[in-house]
Amino acid sequence: MATLPTGTVTFLFTDIERSTRLLERLGSDFAAVLQTHHDIMRRAVAGAGGVEISTEGDSFFIAFDSAPRAIAAAASAQRALSAFDWPDDHALRVRMGMHTGEGVLGGDDYVGLEVHRAARISSAAYGGQVLISEATRTLSQDNMPEGTDVRDLGQHRLKDLSRREHLFQLIIEGLDNTFPAPRTLEAAPNNLPVQLTSFVGRDQEIDNLSQLVTANRLVTLRGPGGVGKTRLATQAAARLIESFPDGIWMVDLTATDDPSLVPTLLAESLGARDIGALSGRSLSEELADFVGDRNMLILLDNCEHVLESSSELIATLIGRSPNVHVLATSRDALPVPGAQYNVPSLEHEGGSGAESDAVRLFVDRARQANPEFQLDGDVEPVAEIARRLDGLPLAIELAAARVNVLTPQQILDRLEDRFALLKGSRSGAPERHETLQATMDWSYDMLDGAERDALLWLSVFSGWTLEAAESVLGKDVDAIDVLGSLVDRSLVEASVQGDQSRYRLLETVRQHAYEKLVEQDAAQAAHAAHAGYFLALTEAGDEGLRGPQQGEWIQRFKADHDNVRAAIAWAIENAEFDLALRLVSSMSWYWLIDGYYQGPLQLFRRVYDDGVDADPLLRARSVYKSGGIALIWGWFGDISPLLEEAYDTLQEVGDARDIAFATHFLGGVHASRGEPDADKLLEKSISMFREIGDEWGQAFAERWLGSAVELSGNAARTIDHQRAAKAAFTRLGDRWSASWIAFVLGFNLVALGEFDEAEQALNESLELVVGIEDRLIVPHAKRGLAALAGRRGQPQLARSILDEALPLYVKIGDESCLSICHLQLGEMDTDAGDYEAARRHLTRSLQGFTRLGNQLDLAPVIRRSAELAAAVGDYERAATLAGAAEGVRGSSDGVLSEHDAARFEEATSKTEAALGGGDYQRMFKAGSALSFEEVAEYAGNALADT
Repeated sequence: MATLPTGTVTFLFTDIERSTRLLERLGSDFAAVLQTHHDIMRRAVAGAGGVEISTEGDSFFIAFDSAPRAIAAAASAQRALSAFDWPDDHALRVRMGMHTGEGVLGGDDYVGLEVHRAARISSAAYGGQVLISEATRTLSQDNMPEGTDVRDLGQHRLKDLSRREHLFQLIIEGLDNTFPAPRTLEAAPNNLPVQLTSFVGRDQEIDNLSQLVTANRLVTLRGPGGVGKTRLATQAAARLIESFPDGIWMVDLTATDDPSLVPTLLAESLGARDIGALSGRSLSEELADFVGDRNMLILLDNCEHVLESSSELIATLIGRSPNVHVLATSRDALPVPGAQYNVPSLEHEGGSGAESDAVRLFVDRARQANPEFQLDGDVEPVAEIARRLDGLPLAIELAAARVNVLTPQQILDRLEDRFALLKGSRSGAPERHETLQATMDWSYDMLDGAERDALLWLSVFSGWTLEAAESVLGKDVDAIDVLGSLVDRSLVEASVQGDQSRYRLLETVRQHAYEKLVEQDAAQAAHAAHAGYFLALTEAGDEGLRGPQQGEWIQRFKADHDNVRAAIAWAIENAEFDLALRLVSSMSWYWLIDGYYQGPLQLFRRVYDDGVDADPLLRARSVYKSGGIALIWGWFGDISPLLEEAYDTLQEVGDARDIAFATHFLGGVHASRGEPDADKLLEKSISMFREIGDEWGQAFAERWLGSAVELSGNAARTIDHQRAAKAAFTRLGDRWSASWIAFVLGFNLVALGEFDEAEQALNESLELVVGIEDRLIVPHAKRGLAALAGRRGQPQLARSILDEALPLYVKIGDESCLSICHLQLGEMDTDAGDYEAARRHLTRSLQGFTRLGNQLDLAPVIRRSAELAAAVGDYERAATLAGAAEGVRGSSDGVLSEHDAARFEEATSKTEAALGGGDYQRMFKAGSALSFEEVAEYAGNALADT
């Protein structure tokens, strides 16, 4: 082999597209075709001064000391391959990819992330296409070979799950340069996590696993901790991205120790957060119906500690959703029929082992710990380390991290001592698990006392900041120093998020440390300190979210969401219900802003129902802080009586602010039912907030008062209240709440026909949340703009805007607004004469509002259903539905807008003319006498028959 270039090297990978199919077609003639391909490639490479590193079957790995020469070789090869007269018209189409980076040698080969990126870029290409990275393009843009150019393909996540790569296509004059979008993770929706390190080896395992997942509804990866189950599963899922057009969704079950929250975590990943709340059905059943017949892969990671609930969820999904596939990782077998795949250790046997995957992994990770590391004469000690560690990836990575202070031989010597000491120390445990335990204990034993204590106490976190570590570890510990030491020893991972560093333990390290924490009887104290810190954080943040620092607080809440959930679970498990109530209450406003609903409501109800002996003040306060959010989402159901009960309690034990909020939410309950005292209660709450100087509470109550007044038909007063609330929130620096009021104001102005001012308000709503990670208001404002377009006679524009809003509502699981969107679409389809589409949309809207128990918003669905029935000539049902619509509207005291009144009048006049006055009145009266449940059932049957 020629001397391998070092320094800045351009790596080129190539292979023949669909070579297996070509082999099947050509049979024995394929060998000659393959040889011709090799000859063409080698002439092009030699002409550009490249070095052939390896050739496996139809694949080439080539290195160049110059990016322009690598591009010249690729262009030359593609021209020659295109011009060759292949037998029987079986033209070879070769895909190529290249990337430029540091050429790090490991024996007679290159190692490191740059090589892997080049290989992944190649795998994203199509036959006949050449893809290049931004680094290669930058180094060649001033010296491109003649007849070539590049096309910018934008940012893409490659299938190795690493950071995004800016890809360019090489344009070769005279050849076909038209190709689909690259084969990257953008091929289908997914939430596969970005990986900070390269994926090494396991090509055969990925092939085997990919085939199993495709052929089986359930595949479980089994193996001891540290064998690489999670990494193998995510890598295989990335390779399968094109096989599951409806997405690949990963759920990390280490985020909870509460088995009941397993379905909730999946619901959050799927964007189905509010399904099943208060419905009486299990969330697993609701999830299966939500998934329906979509073709998707669900990856449930780390099932072993919630085995029963994971198995129940999987069985329900597989039994009810025909196209869903599940890939699970677990140390224990799942009691659900499916394929089992025992994850092997990395290849580490045979010969010197210098080319084994285990050695390649060691070298790759050693280079991260010490960039000057070279394998050279240390091949045998590294190969022996890999063998002694049984090829377990985590153990190898921990050993490799020591090259910053030890030689491979010194590492090997220490491993030998530790294995002799700990061999058989865990009777009956698998040998590989003993090996991992020995490696973990060895890392732990190398720590000093302060480092050990810190590692154990930090094991209660799912991730943390320096401030959190200082709080839990105490002022006697130098948290900066101890964290730095643990990061250096690869026991703690550090990353930058926003303007601060965050830290986390690898899960296996965390479990090992937590076991020792329990052995030392310190777990309860650590959990208590952990929960205390996050209580202080969330209660401060609950106020911070309502002011000018809300953007920063949203980021803090988001980063520590799993920690807070763990603190709540610990508090519930230990019957610390006062603590649990305070935590749930202080998280409620964040959950609203970030679009969470189902999980938080479940937590609130669990804590509230179980904590019957908790402080009455905290129980009542949690109702208006947590349960009250349900009113904003359009849920009424079980929440209304709780709010009334809390109101009575707070009159006795609450402070002035508590009573003001309880009065406010009671007014909201009464407004939702159309009760005449609603606006008086809300006005009273405004006065209370004014007396105690709570400007935010006053603005919040003004918003609800505007909604209550709206129901009475006093449009001008409604607008005045909403303008006052928006101005107050803006003055307080609460951009999110100001945006919220702006879109509500925009909707009301649309209803009044004030289109220009409505458009201004709705666009202002969108502008106010720029820079805030809002997921709730943006779809609301878009829905308002769609309504505006519809009123302006622009149905196509309205549909296109609703098409943007619908997936956003699906993502946050907003059943109420999804139902409203379908109502708008049903109206437009009726006007367009597409009655079948109108029926589908109105049915979906009816089901949503019925499930929510939302009588107020059910009325317009019934009206639109009456209009649809009249349009198709089903006048008897149209008359009954018209009466039902008026009955539902009257009971909630809703007032029709001029637009809605005109539509309804046209439909009812047509119906009465067709039936005659007597029959029409009889049917109308029968409909108006129906109860809420009877109306919903009748309308559902009518739509089904339309």
